[in-house]
Amino acid sequence: MDFNSWPYLVFVLTIGVAHYNIKSIGVRNCLLLMASYAFYAFWDWRFLSLILLSTVTDYLCGLAMAKETALAAKRRYLTLSLLVNLGLLATFKYFNFFIASFVSLLDTVGMDSRPLYLEIILPVGISFYTFQTMSYTIDLYRGRVPLERNFLNFALFVAFFPQLVAGPIERARNLLPQIAQRAKPALAQIKEGGALIFWGLFKKVFVADNLAIIADPLFHKSAELSAPETYLAAFAFTFQIFADFSAYTDIARGSAKLVGIELMENFKSPFAAFNPQDFWRRWHISLSTWLRDYLYIGLGGNRGTVLTTYRNLFLTMLLGGLWHGAAWNYIWWGAYHGVLLCVHRWLSDKAWFRVPSMIAWFSMLHLTVAGFLIFRSTRRGFERGVQIDQSGSQLIELATSLGRWSSTQDFGYLLGSIAFFVLPMFFIEWWRSKIGHLAGIATHPRYGILVVGFLVFLVIRWGIQRADAFIYFQF
Repeated sequence: MDFNSWPYLVFVLTIGVAHYNIKSIGVRNCLLLMASYAFYAFWDWRFLSLILLSTVTDYLCGLAMAKETALAAKRRYLTLSLLVNLGLLATFKYFNFFIASFVSLLDTVGMDSRPLYLEIILPVGISFYTFQTMSYTIDLYRGRVPLERNFLNFALFVAFFPQLVAGPIERARNLLPQIAQRAKPALAQIKEGGALIFWGLFKKVFVADNLAIIADPLFHKSAELSAPETYLAAFAFTFQIFADFSAYTDIARGSAKLVGIELMENFKSPFAAFNPQDFWRRWHISLSTWLRDYLYIGLGGNRGTVLTTYRNLFLTMLLGGLWHGAAWNYIWWGAYHGVLLCVHRWLSDKAWFRVPSMIAWFSMLHLTVAGFLIFRSTRRGFERGVQIDQSGSQLIELATSLGRWSSTQDFGYLLGSIAFFVLPMFFIEWWRSKIGHLAGIATHPRYGILVVGFLVFLVIRWGIQRADAFIYFQF
């Protein structure tokens, strides 16, 4: 059930109305849990068993940890939780990738092999809900959250439908108290929820899906591109993935507000960043803070020597890249950002390193876009049911195109098309950052009706009517 579809709008409005008219918190939570399971079952009911396995495992591990006083005993139950959740990820997301990579390595040294591949598909949202439920057991082990004894509340924390498939990855200390104690949504919360849903749909069907029509053909003929076309293709995809992913987050946050729950903000003007550290404080915030709190700090953070800090930074981003998918282009993307963070940290310690703000912003914007060239490099073809990674060859094709500076008749058209689709988005995002919420734009006494009417017109006239899947559904 895609967010950008009529069935979902009917679904979320029905749940919202029913939830508002139920007085009992327990009954409301039961309704939301059943709705969440129904929402996920729409994709593939068989994978509900994986969510239930994660839920039951971490709930029982939490109860067991609470009974223990010895740290070693608590650690055993934490280890069990991590093994189950990471085991699910390893089996369903990474098993075939690592087998295929190992086979490729054997082939390079002339060794023949008959590997075993699993005939499985990737469960939707598994990377998100496993990280979310693991954060509970880790925080419980560290003494940062209280034990949740109510199984219904805990199950809803794991499976809450707006953010189940593609985040944001919530923490138990934020979401569980809201599930247990929340009141009905206030009118202002409902208005902001509706505004977020509308804005998310606009970014998806007008911005992201139209940019996909521009970017996809360019990447498919990467060997024939000129340097200007490569430049525009990179920017088109960068803005596409931002519009697409932030659209999902906005719809998720808006849907949650309709039932009185506040989800964390996942994006804060990422293209306004001045350096790599600033970028990761603005982009996919729920993941970057998760990696910081549970991986980077777990590895030692900045405690120790300068070299160990660089190692921890690089490994955190490398594994963050791998989290995005079982393909080498994601690993390279993570490594790329790991190098950027290490270089920035090294330069920041130098007294002589001072860069004017505009140069820093311009440089970071282009470093970000270059990174998304790595991220976007495609995987093509299937062999034995496993995708064969050819991202390296496409990166070489794209790099080669940078040396071809021949102008094309389509350059001006492509530039104008990209500007047409992204400028309304960035204008509203800028306005939104100034006033702090979207509903204020829609209800502006002088311009609200004009702005909303203009956005509706753009959607009706140029919006993509088919329900294209969100990019982060594959992660």
